[in-house]
Amino acid sequence: MEHFSSNYLKISVFGLLIISILFSNCKSVDKLYDQQKYEEVMNRLKSKAKKKGLDRSEWSMLLNASNNYLRESNDYVRRRIDSKDYSDWHDAKNRLDETTENVADIIKVKDSFREKLDINQFLGLEQQLNQKLMDHYYDKYLEEEAKYFERYDRKHLIKAYSIADELLDFNADPLMVDSLQSFCIEEGHRSIFVETNCDAFDNHLCYSRFVNRINLVDNEWNSFVNRYNDADYHLIIGAEILNKSQNIFESIRTYNEDVVTGYETETDSTGTKQKEIYTQVSAQVNEIKYERIVVGRAYYDLIDVRSGRNISGNNFTHTEQNDYYENIFVSGDQRAIPAGLILVCGRNDYYDFGTETEDVFQGLARSFYYSIP
Repeated sequence: MEHFSSNYLKISVFGLLIISILFSNCKSVDKLYDQQKYEEVMNRLKSKAKKKGLDRSEWSMLLNASNNYLRESNDYVRRRIDSKDYSDWHDAKNRLDETTENVADIIKVKDSFREKLDINQFLGLEQQLNQKLMDHYYDKYLEEEAKYFERYDRKHLIKAYSIADELLDFNADPLMVDSLQSFCIEEGHRSIFVETNCDAFDNHLCYSRFVNRINLVDNEWNSFVNRYNDADYHLIIGAEILNKSQNIFESIRTYNEDVVTGYETETDSTGTKQKEIYTQVSAQVNEIKYERIVVGRAYYDLIDVRSGRNISGNNFTHTEQNDYYENIFVSGDQRAIPAGLILVCGRNDYYDFGTETEDVFQGLARSFYYSIP
């Protein structure tokens, strides 16, 4: 009887806990609704509907929350359409897209809501937003085009090309966008003859780690030709090592260690045993740090073949530093030196800087690649 009462008590407590949780969930959704957090109410009830369904009052709350959410979205979008700030138009479009997705989710959960959701209030809003944003970006395109013709700086055509891409997001005619971008490429395309000037002393590394890694390949904006007479532009690129230096720092360090130098015999009640005799020994080590530094420079000049005018040019520098360490035994007892410390026989002041030079040319190539006009 006592066992039965105990089980009954456990079941009762468990049942009360489940009821409490369910009541708490219902209460929390009601509270959210009262706080006018309609989107959160929608998400909660949508999730529950997909898992185990809703009762009649919950379906009613979902419909009411959805229509209130649509009303809020409509107000939000319309306020921003009237703004003169194009960023507000972007916000409105994002909200409209988000609202469309939420409506689609609600209809998936309850198809009969298709006729009950007040979506007619959004008619024409997307078209208005697209037109405003398309006009804005078309004006930006024309601004970049005008800047190009002021100075014939191709970066404005490249920017205009990118802006034209944005027009497609607002239902612009693809043929119109293609026409705008084709103009940019036709006007901005360059046929280029490349001349390379490499450091005479480090010529091999310059070509293998700099020239061959710039990756000058044909694309929609550039064609690289083999003959100067076939080119519209002459691109001169070069790289050189400006300086190789080595700084040496030395210091004497003393190591101490207790080592076994003998044994003595001890006798006590447990018997006779040998005890180790320790003596402290020391050693002096010359610790040498080598700072090896290489500095390089790369440059380019882009010249209009017909006029001989320098269109653009730039210089880049890159520095690499590696630190190396050596330990040379000076005097004392080598048993005092830690086991992991590697000793060398003598100083190695000569160094060819090959690793640093290679890294400098590679660093220059990376900088150059992202700066080609």
